[in-house]
Amino acid sequence: MLVKTIRNRLFNYINNADENSLREAYTLLEDEINSKSIGWDDAKTIKELDKRVEMFEEDGKPTSSWMEVKENAKTHKEV
Repeated sequence: MLVKTIRNRLFNYINNADENSLREAYTLLEDEINSKSIGWDDAKTIKELDKRVEMFEEDGKPTSSWMEVKENAKTHKEV
């Protein structure tokens, strides 16, 4: 199953779930939801991302800082 399909099915399930189902699903995912990192905070990944930012900046393309990217990911809302 494609990730997009899984995401849509979960989104629809959550939007239509009763309170008990929501609490159960949240309990399963709570640690992941509350974690500070989305898995990209290791030094190697940050170094690679910084390298790519430099490449884009050399070409004059607009970029976002790592903090901006993380904040946008946290506040992104599915329509």
